[in-house]
Amino acid sequence: MNPEKYNKLLYKQIQKYFGNNSILSPELDGFLNIISETYDHFEKDRKMRERSIDVISNEMIDLNTQLKNEAEKLKIAYNQIKSLNTENEEKLRLINKNSPDIILTVKFDGSISYINKPIKDRHPFDLVGTDFGNILRQKLTNEFAFKFQEALNNKPQNFEIITDIFEDENNFYNVRINNFISEKEDLSNLIIFSNINASKQAEFIARENQNLINEIYNVLVDAILIIDENGFIKKWDQKCEKLFGWKESEVIDTLLNDAIIPHVYRQMHVKGMDKFLHIENEASYGNTMDLKAIHKNGKKFDISLSMAVSTISGQKHFIGFIRDVSERKRIEAELIDQKEFIDEILNNIPADIAVFDKNHNYLFINKTGIKDEALRKWMINKNDFDYCKRKKISEDSAIERRNLFTRALNQKNEVEWIDEYNAQSPAKKFVLRKFHPVIEKENIKFIVGYGVDITELKVKEEDLNKTLFILNNKLNDLMQFNYIVSHNLRAPIANILALCDLMTIEEVPQEEKIKAIELIKESTNKIDDLIFDLNSILENRLSLNVSKEKINIESLLNNTKSLLENPLVKSNSLITIKVGKDAKELNGIKTYFESIFYNIISNAIKYKSTFRNLELQIAVKKIDKNIVIMFMDNGRGIDLSTHKENIFGLYKRFHFDVEGKGLGLHMTKNQIEAMDGTIEIESEIEKGTTFILKFPI
Repeated sequence: MNPEKYNKLLYKQIQKYFGNNSILSPELDGFLNIISETYDHFEKDRKMRERSIDVISNEMIDLNTQLKNEAEKLKIAYNQIKSLNTENEEKLRLINKNSPDIILTVKFDGSISYINKPIKDRHPFDLVGTDFGNILRQKLTNEFAFKFQEALNNKPQNFEIITDIFEDENNFYNVRINNFISEKEDLSNLIIFSNINASKQAEFIARENQNLINEIYNVLVDAILIIDENGFIKKWDQKCEKLFGWKESEVIDTLLNDAIIPHVYRQMHVKGMDKFLHIENEASYGNTMDLKAIHKNGKKFDISLSMAVSTISGQKHFIGFIRDVSERKRIEAELIDQKEFIDEILNNIPADIAVFDKNHNYLFINKTGIKDEALRKWMINKNDFDYCKRKKISEDSAIERRNLFTRALNQKNEVEWIDEYNAQSPAKKFVLRKFHPVIEKENIKFIVGYGVDITELKVKEEDLNKTLFILNNKLNDLMQFNYIVSHNLRAPIANILALCDLMTIEEVPQEEKIKAIELIKESTNKIDDLIFDLNSILENRLSLNVSKEKINIESLLNNTKSLLENPLVKSNSLITIKVGKDAKELNGIKTYFESIFYNIISNAIKYKSTFRNLELQIAVKKIDKNIVIMFMDNGRGIDLSTHKENIFGLYKRFHFDVEGKGLGLHMTKNQIEAMDGTIEIESEIEKGTTFILKFPI
């Protein structure tokens, strides 16, 4: 907005209502330009009129002075008029010749006896001697004729007319008619026409400008008043009358404070107004202040008042713009109450809530999102990158969030993700977050971000997934077990049935029947062994919710070593146990660990190499967030290239020269996984086998 485009007074009002850097619409800018030009024309015309009036006044003063001088001269020369007539007449002609006004004299009989140079310049023929009555009838009005007659009756006239008597178009003239006695003692009239077009035009423009100003007053929402530098009201428009109830005649020349300020605030306002009215720097004016006002009926209400300074007739005046803001104040109060209510809700919702502009800058953050009030206020109009810089942390999370925000912005759809905190810690936390665009008329107004702590749900979900995983594994194992058991039961049962059929045949010798009974007994024992194995495996499968306890790993390993002391001595085997200081204890199921340790150590003894004594090293250490237990032997080893997929299978055996059922490693793996652990194997033929067990802390 260019201040040089507008009148200074108007520009100050524009600054007040629209701000210094406002961009005005073309229509409003054009309208304001018209008003500015009107102000400028009014100012120019006012100055022109003042100059014209000054010139005319000076001319009139000069002329009156001249006329007085001439009258004095005529009085003095009256007795000498005959002898001095020629000389005095010449002097009069010289005076009238230099006058810018149109001057003529008319004898009592109506004939023109004298015209000055301006008339001669305007008329190609000489008017002297012509009948002035013809001019009256042709060019002048009845009013002029009446005035002319009055002048003949020794009543000087001074009036204004519009005529084209001396020009090709109508002009405004001020006419003065005075009678006098000519040198021949004839009664004559001196008529002077003074052109007042300039002053009339200035008056017209002034009236038009005033009408325009009045129209602006009527269009403006604000009530407008003017006070002088002492605070007395000098102008009180119709909107002031409607707003405060006082007629203009009731408040003119009264103090503004007495007219509109409630008594309880009056003393304070008097001091404020006194300070305001004596501000020396005009740039300080124009600020809007809200204050309490009072109606004529005594009702108090809220107004906004702004003042602009102007110099009128050489004196400083203040133009006040007043608006009733009671409704605005009521709405503001309601909005504050609503905001406090909404803030109270948002700040007590157990979820992170933030509002972003389209540039991903924070507009609002609730207390759950950032508990530190100072940091929360600092984050407004900033983004996640600013936060990372303040906290001196990596911008990876800010980059990730910016990408998600951009996706929500471009697609105009909700975007959802889960943030995981302290992933390697028991105090890990999961937060479900979303960016939700708020769309109005197909345009995004802002984006709401919120996050809900789902740690408890996530932990339960993980526990459920683990349980489902275990159940699924157990189901698969049981289905495999069912297949194997049914297959293994089928042969002995078939044998028993066949032998029973044999026992019913009378022709079969007694010796054969006795032998058949022994075979039936052998098949029955096999079925009994299978049922025992089935019971052991089922007990292991069904132990899903056995409570955990703190276990001393080193003590449990030594106990297992003691249980296997006899086979260790007989096989001349050596076991070494090393437990790290930070790996002595672990939460788990004691019976499971006893079974695991027993199976692995006993297998190492059973499957030791035939070429060397067994050396079994057991190492327990803490690695990252896990307790790692390693069993490293120098036994026969297993060909993993052939048997890796079946190592932990049910009834899987790899060395048939040693008694076994193929259940130990299968049960061991299930027990380890039931405690959230894992088991891995490394093995080479005749080099040895290593079992690596990992349990989360």
